[in-house]
Amino acid sequence: MLVVGDIMLDEFIFGDTNRINPEAPVPVVLVRRKEFRLGGAANAAANLAALGAQVTLISQIGNDETGKILTQLLDVAQIKHVLVARDDMITIKKTRIVARNQQVVRFDEELICPPSIEALKKTILATSSVPADAILLSDYNKGFVVKEIVDTLKSRDVPLFADVKSAHAEFVKEAFAVVPNIHEAIQFAGSGTPEEIVAKISCALNTNAIVKLGDRGAIVHAKDSKTSFYVPTKKRAVHDVTGAGDTFISGLILAHLAGAKLEECVIIANETAGIAVEKSGTAIVQQEELFASLNQKNNKIVSKEELLIKVRDLKKEGRKVVFTNGCFDILHARHIRILSRAKDFGDVLILALNSDASIHKLKGEGRPVNTEQERAEVLAGLGIVDYVVIFDEESPISLIDALRPEFFVKGNSVSEAGKKEIDLVNSYGGQFVLTGSLSDTSTTKTIEKIRQN
Repeated sequence: MLVVGDIMLDEFIFGDTNRINPEAPVPVVLVRRKEFRLGGAANAAANLAALGAQVTLISQIGNDETGKILTQLLDVAQIKHVLVARDDMITIKKTRIVARNQQVVRFDEELICPPSIEALKKTILATSSVPADAILLSDYNKGFVVKEIVDTLKSRDVPLFADVKSAHAEFVKEAFAVVPNIHEAIQFAGSGTPEEIVAKISCALNTNAIVKLGDRGAIVHAKDSKTSFYVPTKKRAVHDVTGAGDTFISGLILAHLAGAKLEECVIIANETAGIAVEKSGTAIVQQEELFASLNQKNNKIVSKEELLIKVRDLKKEGRKVVFTNGCFDILHARHIRILSRAKDFGDVLILALNSDASIHKLKGEGRPVNTEQERAEVLAGLGIVDYVVIFDEESPISLIDALRPEFFVKGNSVSEAGKKEIDLVNSYGGQFVLTGSLSDTSTTKTIEKIRQN
C-alpha cells in the first residue's frame, strides 16, 4: 500500500476532574498521563499495517520535535516512510484533554503549507517509484495535497482510493473510489437525500462513491450504476469516533485487494470502523479483531495466551494497561463504578474473571449464580471493558505476573492473597489503586434481598 496525504501527531492528555476553576467556569483537570498516537494519513497507514498490508507513507513534516516523535512512532509501527522535513513549517499536532473518558477540549497547532518546489519534486519522484497494489490519498486540507501530486498518483495503473475534502474533490475525478463522510459529501454535492448526494458525486467524478453515514453505516453508488444502495452497520457502544474514517477506508481497500465485491468491501469497512469506535482515542484495529468480529465471536473474551500477545503489542504501541479482577456474579452499580474508575487510569482495561470452580471455593455452595460464560459475555458487552479473561486459581497473581499491567485496581477490600498481588505490582514499578467503596451494594446483599422477597 502507498499512502499519501497530511499527517499529524495526536496527543492525548488524560486526567481527572472533580471541581470547577474558580478563575473561570471551566473544569480543572489533574493530569495523570500523556501519550502520542499517529494521526491523519499516518493513522490510516497504521491501520493498513495492522490489517496486514506492507505500507509506505509519503508526506511532509516540520523540522521540529513533533516531527521527530511522529517519525519514531512510524518506525515502531514498521511503516516505511518518505517524509520531507521543512524548516518553514511546523508538524501538525492535535492535543486532546480527556477526563473520565470525556473529551474536555482540543487545541490544534498547525501551519497550512503547500509543498515547496523541492518538496514537490521529492514527493512526485517517490509517488512514481514506490511499489503499490493500491493507493490511498488521505487529504485533511492541510496543504500537502496539490493537483500535481494527485495527477501523478492517478497516472499509475493501480486503484486510487480518495478520502479528500470537498475543495479538492475535482482533483480525484476517475479515481477508483471516493469515500467522504456525509458532511463532506453535502459540501460537494449540495443538499438532497443521501441517495441523491451519493449519485451526484459518483456521476460528477466518474467514480465509485461511498458516503459514510456514521452509526447508520454507508450508502454506495457504483460507477455506471443507476441506483444506490445502503450497507447498514451494527449498533455499537460508541466510545470515541476519533480516526474512525481512516479505519473505515483501510478495511475497504484491503477487502477490495482481497477480491471482495463492492458491497462486501463496505460491509467489512463498517465492521472495521465499528471496532475502532468502541476504543479510546485514535484507535488501531488488528487483523485478528476484524476476523473475530466478522465471525460473530466476541473478540473481547480471550484466553491467557491470546491476551499475552495482545498486551505485548499494546505495550509496543505505548498503551497503558489497567488490570482488575473479581467474580462479578450479579452485575450491579458498584461494579460499573469501579470499572469506570479503573478505565480512567489507562487505555486498555483487562478484567480477570474468576471461573465457576474458583468462585465455588471462595463463596461456597450455591455460587456462582451465573456461569462463567454468561458472566464473561455480560462484561464483554460493556464499552469500558476491553478484554475479559477467565482464571481458575483463587488469586490472579500468575496472570498479573505474566501481563505486568501498569495499573492494578481494586474496590475497597484487599485479602491476604491480594496483598501479595500488590507487592508483585509494586516490585516491577506498577501502581496499585484502591477506588474506595463507591457503593455498599454487593452480590451477596443482592441475593439476600431476593431471598427475603
